[in-house]
Amino acid sequence: MYAVWHMELLEAARTEPLGVRVPEGMTIRDAGAEDVPAIARIWPESFMPSGLRHADAASVITKHMNEAMGCYVLEDSGRVVSVLFIKDAYAWNREPAIEIAKCATDDACRGQGLIGYLIRHAVSAAGEGCRVFAQVMKGNHASVRSFAKAGFRSAGVLESRYLLGLTRYRIVP
Repeated sequence: MYAVWHMELLEAARTEPLGVRVPEGMTIRDAGAEDVPAIARIWPESFMPSGLRHADAASVITKHMNEAMGCYVLEDSGRVVSVLFIKDAYAWNREPAIEIAKCATDDACRGQGLIGYLIRHAVSAAGEGCRVFAQVMKGNHASVRSFAKAGFRSAGVLESRYLLGLTRYRIVP
């Protein structure tokens, strides 16, 4: 099987002071296995592999948690309303870096800028010397705006080529 896909690549500008404050009643924390059902409730269908039902979200989320370097949730009065996964970006960046891999916000809470708190928290947690990237599907203007508000700028396009079980990456300016 041969496939090629292109993702908009964004990088944190790292101009803001580190640290993030969330509104009263909200907290950011590391996610654990006990959070899988709450994350499954807000997990978008677009993240589900073709053919799986929403009920299968828990197994997909568990897989992402096992493969991720980290996962943060934003709670509002104890209820998970947003989630963000961190992955190692070395495979395509060829130097130490992290990628904000997948983000989701409860449909009832969209448009409030909540994911921005998690994005800024992830950048802050990465430390000053670490490059932080995000890949966004072409045409996903809402995600690009969210990352721009959190201090990200365009870093080009990440081209991925998959052939015979191997993936090759190239950053196209």
